[in-house]
This record gives sequence, C-alpha cells and structure tokens, in this order.
Amino acid sequence: MVGALCLSGCSLAVNADRVQCSTDADCVKRGSAFASSTCVESVCQESKVSTPPHGDDAGGADHAVLPVTSAKMDAGLDPDAALAQEMWGCLDKPKVTSTAPGPFHITFHLAGIVDPAPIANVSAKVCKKLDVQCTSPSDGPKLSNDTGDVSFDIDKGFTGYVSFAKGTDITPGLYFFNPPPDHDMDAVAVQIVTPGIVSALTASFMSPQKDANGLTLINVADCDGKAATGVSLVADGIDPGSVEFYSVGGLPTAAATETATEGFGGFVNVPPGPLTVKGVVNGPKRELQTISILINAGSITYAKLVPLGR
Repeated sequence: MVGALCLSGCSLAVNADRVQCSTDADCVKRGSAFASSTCVESVCQESKVSTPPHGDDAGGADHAVLPVTSAKMDAGLDPDAALAQEMWGCLDKPKVTSTAPGPFHITFHLAGIVDPAPIANVSAKVCKKLDVQCTSPSDGPKLSNDTGDVSFDIDKGFTGYVSFAKGTDITPGLYFFNPPPDHDMDAVAVQIVTPGIVSALTASFMSPQKDANGLTLINVADCDGKAATGVSLVADGIDPGSVEFYSVGGLPTAAATETATEGFGGFVNVPPGPLTVKGVVNGPKRELQTISILINAGSITYAKLVPLGR
C-alpha cells in the first residue's frame, strides 16, 4: 500500500512494496490484509467479489474484509453503517498469526522527496526498541547501495526499529515495524526528508520545529490494508507544544481532526522519549490499535497503525 503526504510538490511515503507479487498466491502469502486480493501488474489488489478460502489456503481469511453485501442491507443496516462494519469487521475477529518461522528478508528502498532518485550511502542499522540511541545494533550499520536499497534479515516477532542517517544531508529517521515482520518484503519504500522540508512543514503549522524535538508520520490502514479514513490519532500525555496534523488532499494541515483518503497523520515538535499513540475510528467509535514508538531529537519517526483483531 502506498500513502503520500505532499508538500510543495513533494511526496512522503512509507511502508510500500514496489513489487508485491507475480501470482495471486503471492498476495495470499502476504498475510490477512491481502487474503482476498489478486495480483494485478505486480500489485496486490482487492477482488471485487471475494469468497474466503478454506483449509491450508485460508491465508488468514478470518481477517478478510468482503464488500458490503445485500444480506447486511436486508438486516436493516443503512449503507454507511454497513460499510463501516465491513471496513472494521476484522476488529471483532481473532488475530491471525503467521506460521512462517523467519527470519524474513526485508529490503528498504530509500529515495528523496523533491527528487525521487535513490539515495546511496545512507547508514542503516537494526535497533532494539529499548536501545534509544542504537548503541548496540542487532545488525548493521550497512550503507544503501547506488539504487537506494539496503537489506536485513529480521527475526519473527521483532518489535524494534531501523534507523537511517547520513551526516547533515537528511533528517535521521526511525522506522518502526508494526505489525512485526511475518513475511519477506522486496522493497519497503521510505522517502527521506531533509531539514529544509521539516522546517517548511512545521512553519506551515506556525510551530517551527525545535532542534531538541522530533516529529512522527503515522500511516493508518483499515482491515483491507488500505489507507483508512476517519481515524483520529490520540497521543498519551503529549506535550502541549506539540502539533497534530493530517494529510488532506495531499497537503498537511493542522486544522483537520482525522485522517482523509491518504490515511496519514502525525505530530510535530514532540519532545524526545517514548510516545504512545492509538487510533480511534470515528464512525463506529472503535479503538483501532495502540502503539509505543520512540521520538529522538532532530529525527522523524515512521510508524503504522493497523487493525489486529481480538
């Protein structure tokens, strides 16, 4: 899934696979969010009509979201309520866990914002969640190659992050895994921000970024793995000087109170330290998920909120 936050003609995207599949079976292997998808031009796309598979081919079908059905309409649900039930129905389903043992081979693709060319020589390392400064990395540092790619083998259930840094050329980044890796990923796209972009973004909110603070960009997904609309981000004990924002029509705004079609939001000028964030689905008033991430001074933290079921 690709989500973007645009600023002055640039886009900021995280957590997207450049090549997702070659067959429909590849989509099923990617997990519950893709259980009803088919492979179209190397991208897993939801089928218009879906029948949950059975047995060994289930692929997490209990998590699958089907189109709004006439049965639900006949049961007396209005269209909006029926759609909301389908979008978030997996919250009432059991969690689906992968049986693959890992470790999983994950390749990150690093590219710029204004110029989408790949960025080489970015130092990347795998960090344990409690290792705030990543002084004892689990793997790395490794440098991204000429095509902007850098790869790691990540253990199943890993809940830490990958850090990215390159002198003063870029704003250091922390990419948090959520959910923990349960399959190989060919290219997780991370578009790197620069200090200039951060300054422009925060100035547009009348809250210039302080050097001692960080910021975060959060992608919100629905039960089908698509960008989720109508979800508010709620941060526990966030500093009064921090500013909440959402991407609306491709532009960041501090006036919005929930995600739009891009499914992105975040906070700027967040003091360093742990930050707990949850998503609240405003239509049916459901809590999506609560995550704990790390904010570092002068860094951007990339994170994702997903529905996991009971």
